[in-house]
Amino acid sequence: MATGSPATAAVLIPGWGQRNFSRREGFDIAQWRMGPANDGVRYLAGDDHAFSFPLTYFERYRLQ
Repeated sequence: MATGSPATAAVLIPGWGQRNFSRREGFDIAQWRMGPANDGVRYLAGDDHAFSFPLTYFERYRLQ
């Protein structure tokens, strides 16, 4: 999260660690992100999706 100061910080959702999540949990994240907007706070949010082919694809075609 950037707040206007030079430093930025990772925002972790309470109860979540660094792990994969399902579509249902992704919906929960979307609802959590709406919290500030529901409180009248203006903010810009973005997602960093690391979409890629499965590792086996790279191994099969020797693209590593």
